[in-house]
Amino acid sequence: MIGGLAKRWLDVATAGLKPASRARREVAIKSLAPYFRGLTVRNFNLRQVEQWYSKRSAERAAQTVNIEVETL
Repeated sequence: MIGGLAKRWLDVATAGLKPASRARREVAIKSLAPYFRGLTVRNFNLRQVEQWYSKRSAERAAQTVNIEVETL
């Protein structure tokens, strides 16, 4: 389940997208959650994002990581 700010963003950002594109963004949000769980957006810092990117780009395809970057 997606809640809070992520749900609000998803509703606005995907309003004109096809269902498959919306579903892909939902997957991206769920994939990001373990890395940033417990943090508010204002508490993210560059170092955390860089650590996420370094780890994630080593384990996933570039297209997947790029969609997650756009979502983040």
